[in-house]
Amino acid sequence: MNQREIGLIADLLDRRLDGAMIQKVHHPVEALFVLEVYGGAEGRERLVIDLRRGHATVLLSERKLPNPPAPPAFCAVLRKLIQNGRIRGVEQVGGDRLLRLRIDRMTEAGPVPHDLLLELIPGYPLLFVLDGDDRILAASGAVHNEQRSLARGDHYRPPPAPAPTDRELPCFKRFGAFDPAELFALLDAEMEVVTGLDRKALLKDLDRRLTRQLKKINKIEVDLRKLPEGAEVRNLGELLKPSLHELSRGMTEVRVRDWAAEDETWVTIALDPKLSPQENLDKLFQDARRGDRGRIAIEERLQIERAQLDQLRAFEAELRTVDDDALESLAPRAEALGLEVKRAEPGAAAKKPKEQPRRKCYRSYRSRDGLEIRVGRSSQDNDELTFQHCLGNEWWLHAQDHAGSHVVVKTSDELPEQTLIDAATLAVQYSKARSGGKQAVSYTRRKNVSKFKGARPGQVQLKSHKTILVRFEDERLERLESGRSEG
Repeated sequence: MNQREIGLIADLLDRRLDGAMIQKVHHPVEALFVLEVYGGAEGRERLVIDLRRGHATVLLSERKLPNPPAPPAFCAVLRKLIQNGRIRGVEQVGGDRLLRLRIDRMTEAGPVPHDLLLELIPGYPLLFVLDGDDRILAASGAVHNEQRSLARGDHYRPPPAPAPTDRELPCFKRFGAFDPAELFALLDAEMEVVTGLDRKALLKDLDRRLTRQLKKINKIEVDLRKLPEGAEVRNLGELLKPSLHELSRGMTEVRVRDWAAEDETWVTIALDPKLSPQENLDKLFQDARRGDRGRIAIEERLQIERAQLDQLRAFEAELRTVDDDALESLAPRAEALGLEVKRAEPGAAAKKPKEQPRRKCYRSYRSRDGLEIRVGRSSQDNDELTFQHCLGNEWWLHAQDHAGSHVVVKTSDELPEQTLIDAATLAVQYSKARSGGKQAVSYTRRKNVSKFKGARPGQVQLKSHKTILVRFEDERLERLESGRSEG
């Protein structure tokens, strides 16, 4: 703003705020302050002091700007020095780009002057709190340059005066012909909206956290599968007991009969050649007890990590749908979840972005029996489809011995024959096996599918599965493709 514009704003503020009490002081973002006042000509008002570089504006606004959960340090200083003070006038200082709010802070000894001095210079706007002798009690920024050096406790000295031509510049030319009574509404309309949380940055950090959490859960599941069942190891010990007299130190294995089996069944038990027969037997029972304890501990850990994953997913859903006005309320939960909370740059939410639906990781089809069939789009999407969008008893398919999409049938019941053929056809269509002829497709319940250590995206192992051979039928494929949904 030029000198004429600041002079007009000073006159308007003086008429509106003279005698008003400063009830609250807020600091929504860096270099922007809001004073809530009451008792002036218009009753309750919000005085916005915008000291962002390139802005340097003072106005009365009807907007309620969001605030951080905890006030910044300088905001706490302002509250201590001017909150509950009464405004005794607003004036332009020396016809310059300086604005002074004369404030009397009420104390037990009587009113004490604590003025706000605003330097509305575009390159480096500043706010000072001065006492009755114009000594600096606090400042929004440091002043150390060739023209002057100011610190707390120094007498305030104004910056060098600008060129006199500044006084001849037009007053708010961008608004054209306007009524001075409407000036603050015009300034308020062009002021960039300030938001609290940076939604985009938080979603990006949340996506990274979800990826790490899924990897952590997959690793725990792998460890759990590697852990021997205590009952199985204990059973080996019971089988070994009757043959203990046949063993000797140095043996690496022994083959024993399982008398509990209906058919004649022989079991090979590995031995430690360094241990005696009795020590090998004791070791088996120790391993069984250790396996039981380890399984309990790992399952408890897995339960905790899955609960954490559920919390992150629930927070993601809320973060994507919450309105900008309520966005700040999510900050404590984000911090509790260990997410990095960033503040949006001023003006980042001047226009509310159109909500873009998240791209699904799969294409959706409908089988002849009316069941939904989902087909992964890429290797990363395959992992998400299989481990996030498929329940344990639902069906999973993949073209055998060929790279391709994971296919999921959303039912826990037995697969109808036509649905199985439809899903197998899609598994071949979206794989490197679609060259023609009969092709083999593996199918199993999702609970039999798992990742293994070092697995690439989309790469899995099957605990058990069945195989179906399918031949391409153009009519079947056309029917499926005609009802495809990209999501």
